[in-house]
Amino acid sequence: MSSRIGRNIAVIVKSERMIARRHMAVVRRQTIIAGAALILGAVGLVMLNIAAFYSLWSSLGPALAALIVAAVNLVLTGLLLVWAGGLSAEADLAEITQMRDMAIADLQGDAESAVEEVNDIVLGLRRIARDPLGAISMSVIGPLVAIVLQVLRSDKQ
Repeated sequence: MSSRIGRNIAVIVKSERMIARRHMAVVRRQTIIAGAALILGAVGLVMLNIAAFYSLWSSLGPALAALIVAAVNLVLTGLLLVWAGGLSAEADLAEITQMRDMAIADLQGDAESAVEEVNDIVLGLRRIARDPLGAISMSVIGPLVAIVLQVLRSDKQ
């Protein structure tokens, strides 16, 4: 039983480490993509400012080109942010989480059976404390009868 408990604890610890690593990988990827989106957003904002300036300066010309570039940068920024927000580690972690949950359930079952065994021992000790001869005689009579019957059978043969 103790080897199962140790194995289950090892599985739980290993699963938790794998879950944490996967979450960190997703956070790292989200950070990189969000950083790229921020850079593109900053470029888009600069271009939008330049476009607004040029559009005020003259009605057509370089301003229209800058406005188009700014709009494209802003659309790309939005797409990157949506993509970064959609990343999730849950799909990759389903099997690991299930294995961890099974190990936890097995540990709970082992703990419950250990508690039941301790309760049985305590009840037995209480019975012995209350009625030492009665408790001992009930537990000793069965094996003694078996031994006597075995001796009688061997004597007959």
